[in-house]
Amino acid sequence: MWPLFRHKPWQKVLKDTWAKLEKGDYDWAHLAMTYWPERVREKCRHDKSLAIAHELEELYVELPAAPKGVRGRKKKGEIA
Repeated sequence: MWPLFRHKPWQKVLKDTWAKLEKGDYDWAHLAMTYWPERVREKCRHDKSLAIAHELEELYVELPAAPKGVRGRKKKGEIA
């Protein structure tokens, strides 16, 4: 779309934005889903907010929670 604009500053902004869209920086956008559905669907498997944005919550796979470490004060004589 950027080649359609004659105004050079707008053309530059649109060209830069399109490059970021192609790179995957704006996969939350519906335009990204239209052009690169495979890439966006794959990202939806790991990113819940993307899955919600594209109404693909069924693709999201929640990873098991990591075990929490023990917190608290060290006892006297305990080595780190």
